[in-house]
Amino acid sequence: MNIGSASAIYGQPGIAVYSATKFFVGGLTEALELEWEHDDIRVVSIWPLWAKTALAADDAKSTKTLGIGITPDQVADKVWESVHPTRQDKLLHRTSYSVGAQTLFLGNAAKFIPNFLNRTVNKFIAQ
Repeated sequence: MNIGSASAIYGQPGIAVYSATKFFVGGLTEALELEWEHDDIRVVSIWPLWAKTALAADDAKSTKTLGIGITPDQVADKVWESVHPTRQDKLLHRTSYSVGAQTLFLGNAAKFIPNFLNRTVNKFIAQ
């Protein structure tokens, strides 16, 4: 179980090092899931946006734009869900679990919209 972040959907200005470490978490999760599959070990990551914790008190610009709408309990619920996967999760080899509607929307949108639009959205969020 790894704790990722929505900051790994697209690099975030102002918190670049934090964002980069979360990209690392995503890559490590995917690689270990493949590496340990033969041992029947699942590796997953949780992807919250900002949660109401001390970390969010650092005044990242994205907290002002998007607000802080996730609680630590919601993150814990998603951890529970990820370690108790559905049959579909297992069949699809699901490795990441978004926390909250904003994270789910931004993560899925980033997969399908052109990069220039993704970049524009993220610049707006970080203003």
